[in-house]
Amino acid sequence: KYNRYLQDGTMFPHCHRTKRLLEENLDPTMNRLEVSFSFLGDDDFFQNDIRARADGDPLGCIGDLGWYCVRIALLVFGKLGYGKAQTAQVPHCQRNRHGVPLDATCIVHFQEGRVLVFHCGFLTPLRQTAVLCGKGKSVRIDDFVLPVETPELELHSTDMDESMPWSIRLEKERITFSETKPVQQVLMWRTFARLSKAIMMDSTSTSTTCWEGNDTESIEEANHLAEITVQNQQIMDALMKSIAEDGSKVPV
Repeated sequence: KYNRYLQDGTMFPHCHRTKRLLEENLDPTMNRLEVSFSFLGDDDFFQNDIRARADGDPLGCIGDLGWYCVRIALLVFGKLGYGKAQTAQVPHCQRNRHGVPLDATCIVHFQEGRVLVFHCGFLTPLRQTAVLCGKGKSVRIDDFVLPVETPELELHSTDMDESMPWSIRLEKERITFSETKPVQQVLMWRTFARLSKAIMMDSTSTSTTCWEGNDTESIEEANHLAEITVQNQQIMDALMKSIAEDGSKVPV
């Protein structure tokens, strides 16, 4: 409408690893995500970092680490056709004396019974694990935000061995990418530059709602990414409202 493109600064959705996961490793029965993203802050962090200050980022761990937990759910459930969040709830939250969330357990319900359960916080050591659960199978990723080994995506799968009742089968798959460059930070900025360039004023008219040419794919991609950004923020707002209402379930 205003001839502008909105994109947040979340890097991992633009990474080759994430796109490979979404395109080739999802099970249509997956209906539950269990995600953890945390790191252990030190005294200097709690005293000076904006993420622990009400006059800096009052959303604290929710707005920082929780953002990534919500984003992977939007990507996975969205790919499966259930990307609309219904309710959000924070049954447990630890805040500092300024009211900024430092540690939180959150629940977000999506369409058709899909659910995201996640923990985020500054009070436990580094974790960045996502577990995608479906009927009879689960897939675990231990570095979904910041790749430990950029060229590889390691997936841990667990399911039941049908040939042997009550026998558990464990599998580990390492997907190696031939192209390791550029890193996800660069890929994010390239996406922003490419889609921003696609939105231009028509030099032959006074219209401010024209796209350069008829690049339908760019239009669809830009609208999709902008919509996810807005949905991510709406869920953040609902989670903060739940905290303010002592952990009540809040519509998104």
